[in-house]
Amino acid sequence: MAVIKMGNKTLFTQTGNDEPVINSNVNFPAGMPVNIQHYNSGYGSNARTTKTTQTWETLKIGGTNLTGPRKSDDNNVLSFTKNFNNSNLQIQLNIPVYIAGTNSGVGIRCKLSTNLGSSYSIVDILDRGPADGWGAMGYGGEDASIINFTWNTSDNSNIANTIKSFTGIVYIFFECYVWSSSNTAFFIDYSDAHPKYGTFQIMEIMAGN
Repeated sequence: MAVIKMGNKTLFTQTGNDEPVINSNVNFPAGMPVNIQHYNSGYGSNARTTKTTQTWETLKIGGTNLTGPRKSDDNNVLSFTKNFNNSNLQIQLNIPVYIAGTNSGVGIRCKLSTNLGSSYSIVDILDRGPADGWGAMGYGGEDASIINFTWNTSDNSNIANTIKSFTGIVYIFFECYVWSSSNTAFFIDYSDAHPKYGTFQIMEIMAGN
C-alpha cells in the first residue's frame, strides 16, 4: 500500500491499482463539497408509484436505465459512501407527479440508514415530511408538476450528530403520500405510452466544528 504523509499524518493511501483515497482525518473548509453522487430513477413500471390510499409508501425508483449505486437487494434504495467523520449529507429529489381528481395533494419524505438497512430514521424535521401529506403539490384540480426538494442531515437534531461523525455506506429512500382516496397520484412514471423519470443527488459537505 502506498501512503503519502505530511508531518507524520497520513494524507492519501492507495492499494494496488485502485484510485488514491483521501484519509478521513484531512481537514477541508466547512461548506466544501467533497463527494457528489447522481442517480436517475429510470422509467417504466419499476419507476411508477400509483397511490390512492392514505398511507406512506416507498417511492419506486428502480426503472429501466436507472443510474447510480443501489442497495444490492432493492433498487428503490440509494447507496452512498460517506468518507469523512465531520460532514453532513445534502439530498436532492426531482420527480414528476400527476394527480387525477380534485381537491387533494401529495406529500414526500426521506429516510436514511447507517446500519446497512437494519433500521431507518426520518431525515425530515417533521415526521410527515416538509409539506405534510398534502402540500408538496396539488389542490388546483388535476395537476401535473415536478417536485423539487432538498434535505440536509444537519437540520434534524435527532440524527445530525450521528450522521456527521459516521463514515461508511448510507442507504436512502423516499416515501410518498396522497391525501384523499378519491384521487389517484402517479409518482414519476405515468404509463408505458407516456414514460417519465426522476433524478436525485447526494452531496457530502464538510461541517464546521
